[in-house]
Amino acid sequence: KGKIYTPFKTSGSSERPDVTANKLLSGRMAIMIDGSPQVITLPFIFSEYFQSNDDYTINFYFASISRIIRYICFYLSIYLPGIYVSAIKHQKTILPHQLLVDFASERADVPFSVTAELLIFLIFFEIIREAGTRTPTVIGQTLSIVSGIILSETVISAHLISTPSIIIIAIAGLAGVTLPQLLGASTGLRIIFLLLGSFMGMYGIIIGSIILFVHLCSINILDVAYINSTFPMNKATFGDTVIRAPFTFLSKKRENAAIKSE
Repeated sequence: KGKIYTPFKTSGSSERPDVTANKLLSGRMAIMIDGSPQVITLPFIFSEYFQSNDDYTINFYFASISRIIRYICFYLSIYLPGIYVSAIKHQKTILPHQLLVDFASERADVPFSVTAELLIFLIFFEIIREAGTRTPTVIGQTLSIVSGIILSETVISAHLISTPSIIIIAIAGLAGVTLPQLLGASTGLRIIFLLLGSFMGMYGIIIGSIILFVHLCSINILDVAYINSTFPMNKATFGDTVIRAPFTFLSKKRENAAIKSE
């Protein structure tokens, strides 16, 4: 049984036979539905968000670097706006004095609070992303780029949003796009941590992180913990999570998984 009220996926899906075969070799099960090209794989665990098909067709050094970058992008996506708001409103001493002065001068003519301007531009960013997704591929990419440039230049010229806020939201938004399966969850968490950082500072972000971690630990799918392959961290579970180990190591891991499933 799985957790119902969670922003995270509790089942995987794929149209590729090689991906499905890889899941079966890893001890998962696949559910095929008549008339549907999608195959549902269970159990789905948290580390699968950061795995890509390309990780298994390139050198494990480059695959590991790419996977570490995806983890960094996830944390940047959900934490960066909240930490920025917290540093501006509460923990000002964590920023260098010159950087704090530059931020203050950029925000001198902005009529909104730092929280309001981040929320406004975050909504604009999601509108641009959604518009680019719903339009044809070529037109959508052009629309997203042109809209982002025009919107950023316009709001800066009109002194509606400061330049640092646009940079923060752009970095967080682009980092979230690198993980398309986590896009919905990361968007919601980004707003939550932004509000926590605004009202409670770093203490709110720490409390929210603890609640998020406890929530992830509480998710159980088919008697398999959602973050089973990530915590506790050991040699047997580390090979295909944060990094992608060589195939010789992964083959032994799959053999052990098959023996346990029997």
